[in-house]
Parts: sequence; structure tokens; C-alpha cells
Amino acid sequence: MPSIDFMKELVEKFEKGELDFLEDESEFVFSCEQCGKCCRNRDDIVISPHDFFHMVKGTGKDPQEVIERYTYVYIGPSSNMTVMQLRYRDEPDGQTTCYFLGRKDGKFYCRIQENKPFVCRAYPLGRVAAFGEHRDNAAETTARYFLQDISDDSICIGAQNETSERYNYLFQQFNMKLIQIIDLAGLERIPSEKVISTYYNMMFFLFYLKYDFSGSEEDFLEQYEENTKDLLELSKVLVSVYPKLLKPKEVKP
Repeated sequence: MPSIDFMKELVEKFEKGELDFLEDESEFVFSCEQCGKCCRNRDDIVISPHDFFHMVKGTGKDPQEVIERYTYVYIGPSSNMTVMQLRYRDEPDGQTTCYFLGRKDGKFYCRIQENKPFVCRAYPLGRVAAFGEHRDNAAETTARYFLQDISDDSICIGAQNETSERYNYLFQQFNMKLIQIIDLAGLERIPSEKVISTYYNMMFFLFYLKYDFSGSEEDFLEQYEENTKDLLELSKVLVSVYPKLLKPKEVKP
């Protein structure tokens, strides 16, 4: 499994209040020299269903081939959900390089520039979900951005778009509902490994594969919303069979 040290460090900084979030009036300076440094030695590029939809379009390959050639798939140690992560190529000098990093006339470029993952497009900005007063209300969540700690000679940034923000909202909405329905960390208490495997396989299928990859952005968002609704219903069925998976109620002091 790829290293998750970077993500752990990010979570620790967030919990300690050490992330400097950008406000509407915030300014920062950046320039892209096409040095390719931000496309090497990374182990934190998580691929969302929205990213995967774009990767399939950008490569023109079959979804299964994209999964096998360019990603890792595993169960997140904290989220207990299926996670897809960008795979990097091992180099003879011990470094790792993104498979989509190309070079021309001494400059580096992304071979799927118009379809690269959000983390790559937003770099050097990072994004986290900021919760409102009621943590279980997706409508109160907003995206907040911070400037990653990087060297001055490797800064690059891509454009945001409304579709990314819409996907982020739908994901937060789904995630809030899911954690109210099922305690995913409790899946290990189910005696049947086949049931657990089937649930995760269906989660992966609904998250990443049940789409018309020839469709538009709006088609994807509609299908994603339907897929997550199906996963919520599947989770309810699983909980009805295994009540021990009910989300534990918080004990108020």
C-alpha cells in the first residue's frame, strides 16, 4: 500500500489549527516553470470518482485498463471506504515519476492536462471540507483552501471549475448520510468475509465504474448522485441484516 505519511501530517496540522487557510481577499504569487518536480515522488494523489471519469476520457483507454496501469486500490485505514490512488513509475535512481509526465523541448508537461486529477490541477493549493455548526449537515460544509508548503521553484496551479465544486458538495452530502447509516469500522465484526468483500466490491463499482464514460460532465454528476443513493440503500440493507453495524449514538454529557 502506498505511504500515507503526508496525509497523516496534514490531518495533524488541521487538528492543531496549523493550516493557514486562504480567505476571499488572500493573495499569493505563483509561476509554473514546467520543471516537473511536482509530478515526482508523490504518494498523496487520491483519485476521486470525478477524477477517474476524466482520466478515462483523457487516456481513451478502457476503465479497467486505467485502473490496472495507473492506480492503486485499497481500503482507507481511516475512512474504511474504497480508495483509488495514483500509481507512480519507479525510476532507476530511486525516484518515482507520474506515468502521465511527458517532456518536450526541455520542458515537462502533463499528457492528460485537460483531464488531470483535482489535486494536480489545484496545486499548490490544498483543499479540505470545513464544517458548519452541525457537522452532520452537508449543506453547511464548504471547501476551504490552503497554500501547500513547497519550494519557490516548483510552484504550479491549475484552474478550478464549477463541476469540481459541485462534485465536492455531492461527495460531502453522501459522506454525511453514510456515516449516519453505518459504522464502516465495524465491518470487521461481520463473520462472513464474503459479505464484506461483496459490499466493498459494490462500493467500488458504484463509486468508480457505473458511468457512461462517453457522457458529459452533467451526465457524470447525475449518475454519481444516483450511484451514491444506491450505495446508501445497500448500506441500509446490510445494517438490517447485521444490526451491530448501526452507527453508535453519541453519548451526551
